[in-house]
Amino acid sequence: MKFFRFKKSKKGSIDTDYVSANAEKITPEDVEKVIKQSSKIKSKLESNSRFKKFLGEGKVMLSLIKDYWKKDYTEIPWYALTAIVFALLYVLNPLDLSPDYIPVIGYIDDATVFSFALTLVSKDLTAYRNWKDKEILD
Repeated sequence: MKFFRFKKSKKGSIDTDYVSANAEKITPEDVEKVIKQSSKIKSKLESNSRFKKFLGEGKVMLSLIKDYWKKDYTEIPWYALTAIVFALLYVLNPLDLSPDYIPVIGYIDDATVFSFALTLVSKDLTAYRNWKDKEILD
């Protein structure tokens, strides 16, 4: 996956059609990259105050991706998987719409993309949590 720079819509927000179109370009190699870089992604989520409210969801996303890769959990629609992988790789990328080295605003786009992905996959994350809870109890 190449990292994408977001286009701004006329209203100044991130163009959600652009996000969706690029999420469709996710490959199995991108999924593998998320797994290999999961500790870096987790560290980035933990270290930035803009992500504090997303930390729990980010950990669930990473766990879902790992279980999917191991073929333990495959009950996830492709759109949800790609949205999660896209969001996690976007967070990992330091040179995106607002490069992370820019004070204050550097992480705003990361948080926006992450929030957008959460909105898209909230039901899928709930289904995964239910499955995970059942697996733990069994």
